[in-house]
Amino acid sequence: PKPQNPDDMIIILIIKQMKPSTYDKRLYAIDDYKKLADTRFFKHADDYFNSGADAELSLNEQYEAFRDIKLVQRCCTDASKFENTETEFMGTKISSPICVTSTAFQRMATPDGEVATARACNVTKTPLVLSSWATSSNEDVGAAAPDSLKVYQIYMSKIMDVNKDIWKRVKGAGFKALALTCDTQLLGKRLENERVGFSLPPHLKMQNFAKYTGEETKLKGG
Repeated sequence: PKPQNPDDMIIILIIKQMKPSTYDKRLYAIDDYKKLADTRFFKHADDYFNSGADAELSLNEQYEAFRDIKLVQRCCTDASKFENTETEFMGTKISSPICVTSTAFQRMATPDGEVATARACNVTKTPLVLSSWATSSNEDVGAAAPDSLKVYQIYMSKIMDVNKDIWKRVKGAGFKALALTCDTQLLGKRLENERVGFSLPPHLKMQNFAKYTGEETKLKGG
């Protein structure tokens, strides 16, 4: 379809400049998706999504900690009572006790960004945690996932009125809880981002804070 505004044109140009995929389309594991994404994203986005701070010690320790989780096998047990992985959390039925956690700047990956993620979570009954640094507003994400359990990850602003207004907006958009990030007094130095001079593409904004800085904009798809 023909772009309706300059922002759409910029997004389309970025996608057209992505490297063509030569990776096998049969995706069986999380690593398969990562390898495919590495062939599709432009370098700034690929480095941002994949890198951690400094020597990436914490990032690598998280990978190892996840791999070290052992599943307890139960033998000679009546399996009929284990119909599926569904459970309930905060009064909402969810497909499993696994959520999509907060990832910033998702419109660098796809034009619909966090709205696309929200739609997927809504269909699969997967809890969604929205980043404060989302490039889609909490209102648009909430509208895209009316039936999904939604949590908003928040960085505290020094301006209390901003915090209060965000909390009000989040509640109005159907979010049930806040996830407070309290260990980021200083941002870590992301070396890969430093090397390529990373900055958010000019057509994208941190939409949840845009109204407080006069940069609010409406992007197609969210």
